[in-house]
Amino acid sequence: MIVGTCELVDVCGPLTHDQLCASVDCHSVNREAINDSWPYQKTYAWVLTNAKRLRVPIPYQHPQGAVIWVKLPDDLLAEGVPYGNGTECVIGNTAQT
Repeated sequence: MIVGTCELVDVCGPLTHDQLCASVDCHSVNREAINDSWPYQKTYAWVLTNAKRLRVPIPYQHPQGAVIWVKLPDDLLAEGVPYGNGTECVIGNTAQT
């Protein structure tokens, strides 16, 4: 299901342990998990803008082998798709929506 859209405008990192702990409100990983068993040697933050949540999720077929990014058909998110309200999150001095 596609639950929203956004634009990827930057990538920050690798982030320090302190930056990860200071930005819990943005990534929702609790500090205990970061301290006890963080599995990644390097962690990056995607800086997003123009994030919009769809009022009604759109079903789609996830391609086999796709991990993070997928190319959606141009007509899937046509003009007039109803959006709800977004939220904003800040890491350092970079606003993320």
